[in-house]
Amino acid sequence: MMLIGVLVGSLSTYLGLLASYWLDVAASATIVLVAVSIFFLALLVGEHELLVLHVELLLLELEDAVLGHFSL
Repeated sequence: MMLIGVLVGSLSTYLGLLASYWLDVAASATIVLVAVSIFFLALLVGEHELLVLHVELLLLELEDAVLGHFSL
């Protein structure tokens, strides 16, 4: 987990400095913008996976309920 943090921080710094050079804007603000963008991207991906897992669990519960109902 710490390695992922180091990689995300390094990537944010590199991309932020690169973007600030080409866009001629403040470097620190661009680095923070890139880091926040990566955070929200990870949040969206995590929420999607959590939603998929939740739907799969609901389908399994529904399947158990239906099979339990008809096995009487």
